[in-house]
Order: sequence, then structure tokens, then C-alpha cells
Amino acid sequence: MVVFLTTEFTDRADGHVLVGLLSMLTLYIILTTGRAVFDVVRPPRHSNYLFVIFHHAGQICVIILFASFGLVMHDLFGSWIPSGEDFAIALVAGSFASIMAIWTKNLMSAAKLPFPTLVSELRKDIGAKQLAFARALSRNYDSSGNLGYLVEAILLAEAQQRPKWFRRIENFTGKIGRTGTYGVAQVSAPAPISDERSIELLIEQLIARASFRFDENNFDHAELHKLLLQHNPDPEHVGRIMQYFYGIQEYMLQN
Repeated sequence: MVVFLTTEFTDRADGHVLVGLLSMLTLYIILTTGRAVFDVVRPPRHSNYLFVIFHHAGQICVIILFASFGLVMHDLFGSWIPSGEDFAIALVAGSFASIMAIWTKNLMSAAKLPFPTLVSELRKDIGAKQLAFARALSRNYDSSGNLGYLVEAILLAEAQQRPKWFRRIENFTGKIGRTGTYGVAQVSAPAPISDERSIELLIEQLIARASFRFDENNFDHAELHKLLLQHNPDPEHVGRIMQYFYGIQEYMLQN
């Protein structure tokens, strides 16, 4: 609609429709999507910067597609747009209707998935084989189960951030020899690795970096946070991992 109205106003102002459309698109992409991409690629890079770049590239394609569609719509239906006072009344009425529709949608939108349901869905994305491997390997280093809970929490958080389909894209693009984070555990490697190998490396790194024993009854929150920051420097992602860890730990203690 914005593209259509831009071309219509440009045409009625005796301007060149295509020039007006290209100017609007260029300005919009630079100030929004372009700026977002710049923030993502400049150091320090976010751990999921590749996913975000794919997302913004898709946005640009959609914007260009709808801009082209708007140009076609202008040629077909430009004469239908009312002028003068009628157009102003219709625009204001449409704006109020849109605001009410958005408010109603937000009011009636469904709540977020409950924790058990979310964990169940993410476990399906990880895979039963990978989870069984992670739990068995964790028990070799810690019989209390805490290391296993932490490893699973990391896998859940990584699966939420990078679902299976995106991990496959990473493995495909990584075949050209690009260093990145691979596998269901998203550990750094010079080339794509298997999910099992990523879990092995994750457990080795956690044990080597931890300043506490995993079989302790109570973890120090600050020390756990510090350990997880070494795995992923994004505080928001670390907070997500800790929520999964404490949630799984509490559930296992109650059952």
C-alpha cells in the first residue's frame, strides 16, 4: 500500500513514477535493512549473524518484489484512487481501522508455548539420538546429572536460535572451508562437523573452562553465567540457556 501510494502521489505531482519509487526504496533499504545488516556484520559479531543476514536478504527481496507489484498496481488501478477531501477522509478512516485491527489481534493473540511444550518441540528438532548421546556422554564425567542438564539446556537454546533446516544450510556453506559454529551444539570448528562431534567438543570445553564441580548441589549463578559467556558472548542467549537449565533441573528434581 505504501509503495502504491508513493507512486500515485509522485504521478499526481507530475513527477516520474519510477524515479520516485526507486528513491523511496533506496532510502528505505539504507535506513532500515541496510543499517541492520551493517550493525550485524561489524565486530563484535553476534553468534547468529549469518542467520540474521539471510533474514535481511529475504526482506530486501520481498521489498523489491512488492515494489514491482505496486508499480503494476499503479498502472492498473491508479484511476481508482479518489482525490481531494474524499481521499483524506478515506485515509484517516483506514488508519483508525488498522489501529483497531492490530489492537484486537494483539489482545486475542495466543500466549507463548508453555515451558514443557516448548522443550518438547525443541527436543524433536535436536533429535532423540543426539539427546541420548549427550546424556550418556555427560554421565561419564558427572554422575549427578547437572552436566547433562547444562548440556541439554545449551542444545535447546541453540536449536531455538538455529533450527535444523538452518544448521543444514550452515553445513552446506561451510564446505567451502569457512570457519564457523557447527553441529547441534554450535561449537566453533574450521569445517562442518557432525552433531555428535559438536556435543563431544561442547562437553570438553565446559569441563575445561568450569571453575566449579558439576556434582555440587548448588551452582553459583555468577560462575555459571561466566562459563556460558565463554560458549556464547551474547548475554540474552546465555540468559535463555540458564532458564532452560534451571527449568530442566527443577523438573527432574520434582519427578
